[in-house]
Amino acid sequence: MEDVDLGDGVEVEDEGGAKDEGVQTGEGVKNEQGVGIDGDDEITKQCMALYNGYESRSDDDYFSDSDQEDNAWVGNVVRGVPFERQLGGEIKFFVGQSFGSKEEMRDVFREYAVREGVTLGRIKNDLVRQTYVCKSDGCPWRAHGSQTIDKKSFILKTLVDKHSCHRVYNNSEAKIKWIASRVESLVKSNPTVSAKLLGDLLLERYNVAVDIKKLYNVKHRLMSQLRSEHNNCFRYLRQYAYTLNQTNPGTTIHIKIQKPLPTFHRLFLSFEAQKQGFLEGCRPFIGLDGCHLKGPCGGVLLSAVALDANSGIFPLAVCICEKETMYSWMWFLNKLKMFLQFPEDRHLCFMSDRQKGLINALETHFPLASTRFCARHIYANFRSSYPGDNYKKMFWMASRSSNLFHFNAALDSIGEVDIRAKEWLKKIDPHYWSRFAYDQYIRCDHVTNNMTEAFNKMLGTHRAQTYLQLLEFIRRMVMTKLLQRKEECDAWKDVLPPRVNARIIKNSKASRQLTIITAGAHEYELLGPDGTFAVKLREYHCGCGSWQISGIPCPHAMAAISHSCGSQSMKDWKMWPPIEKAELLPPPYETQPGRPKMQRKRKLEIKKKEAGQGLSYASYVIRQATTKGLVKVTSLQENKSKNEEQIQPQHHSNLSHLGRKTRSNNQQ
Repeated sequence: MEDVDLGDGVEVEDEGGAKDEGVQTGEGVKNEQGVGIDGDDEITKQCMALYNGYESRSDDDYFSDSDQEDNAWVGNVVRGVPFERQLGGEIKFFVGQSFGSKEEMRDVFREYAVREGVTLGRIKNDLVRQTYVCKSDGCPWRAHGSQTIDKKSFILKTLVDKHSCHRVYNNSEAKIKWIASRVESLVKSNPTVSAKLLGDLLLERYNVAVDIKKLYNVKHRLMSQLRSEHNNCFRYLRQYAYTLNQTNPGTTIHIKIQKPLPTFHRLFLSFEAQKQGFLEGCRPFIGLDGCHLKGPCGGVLLSAVALDANSGIFPLAVCICEKETMYSWMWFLNKLKMFLQFPEDRHLCFMSDRQKGLINALETHFPLASTRFCARHIYANFRSSYPGDNYKKMFWMASRSSNLFHFNAALDSIGEVDIRAKEWLKKIDPHYWSRFAYDQYIRCDHVTNNMTEAFNKMLGTHRAQTYLQLLEFIRRMVMTKLLQRKEECDAWKDVLPPRVNARIIKNSKASRQLTIITAGAHEYELLGPDGTFAVKLREYHCGCGSWQISGIPCPHAMAAISHSCGSQSMKDWKMWPPIEKAELLPPPYETQPGRPKMQRKRKLEIKKKEAGQGLSYASYVIRQATTKGLVKVTSLQENKSKNEEQIQPQHHSNLSHLGRKTRSNNQQ
């Protein structure tokens, strides 16, 4: 074996040449100007008549002394209109329509026959002519075309565009080449697609039924082409690796080859930007996973995915290898360790699905790192023996428990249903799958390996492409993701990431329902519906366990933090320490004129409020009745001068009663 510090990638190569879509003039009897035309055809005769009998209506119309320009004008008339597909792929024919070659004309008529469900026959098919008729009895459809002067393009000269036959589903015009051109993209993106599915697709899209044997031949041809493309991509691996190192300094890319023949074996790829982003802005938490590649060469893509500060996936490194074995994981993790150069004094955690040989590889290259198992995969194995929603609910309660008490309570609930289910879970050490036993220095409470699953899903159909195309897609994805994350980070309005900030706000709202009891310096007891928990702010510790595992204050911690911001007590003033500075003097005192007022002046609004709501102050004083049936309303000053009795404020509903009482007193 040999490790080559070069990489691989995709090289875009333009294999197609420019295609001349123009159609030149036809051939046949030459006129006196030397322009070749078909003299035995009606349309040719019309063109000759146009040329010979043309008279310009102005000196500028088609005026030239050059025979070349005259010939070009006749050629434009004879060659017709180039064929173009209609919207939706519909094919329409008309007299004067031209085709770039005989093969193009044949392919267009073949596709027309398949689309329309008709069977066409060629009664003339040579180098200069093509004549098509409908094979159905009594059907008048007919089309004839011939070669033009350039001996390459063809022009449609006669057409009877009318069918009187019924649709044919088993169409003989659906050749292997035509079918392959229609399903090529599907087979290349999904090489495992069945022949039956291809037949159903053709019947649905083109209304053509194809024999299963012909479909197998089509797929065999496409797989041969695909295999050839995959084999050719290995020729450019070294060139792509060299280009990556030149354009992205610091990129690590290794290719492992087998001897004596230089045969590809494994590849490792990671960019310098990924390394710096992980060391400076991500949590020390890495998910490991592998997914199968669907191309003819097979293989497995191993990936390492981290989480950034906003809990977004952060691709770290990828590896293409032959299989998912202990040796391939050993090689991948060894390259990852050499690339990251992660400080040994920092804590690190790996999340995996318990893949083959991965645990041994982690113990070899990262012996000090903690390990977690994806709880979703553990539950999948657990569900196969103990299905049901009740088991599911209690399992996830145990996995997401942030303290030992709640974990044991969930296990006991499972044991009450079936003791064997409890024993099944107890065989797996809790520090692999339950939050309460996680390494608290990681500050990450994830119990699943969803970040690697999301990364594999992002690859999608690219897993069936060549290794070069796959790696190039990953490079572009990493490049755009890093730029997108940077722009989003620059737009943050708070210091904290949005998802972390949202979680803190949620916990802060939940903390309002808790009762706080001060237990000592920076120590509190929090009473709530879920129990009583002790919080120690200086140690970043809460009895529920959530704070120290996730690194985000739980509702209990939020309540304690809010309570700790109050004022502190002071000792008596006689015990205050002396200050070696000049004593402060009082400001100069100015005596105010007049007698000191003992009461403040109340505003009119305050007087009205004291008198009663709803009516002004003057509305509550009833002086006397001047005229029978009338009530005189006076102010408070008038009442004082006339020494009348002040009536207490009343509601609107009592005014009429007070008026009647006053009139009765005056009459007496």
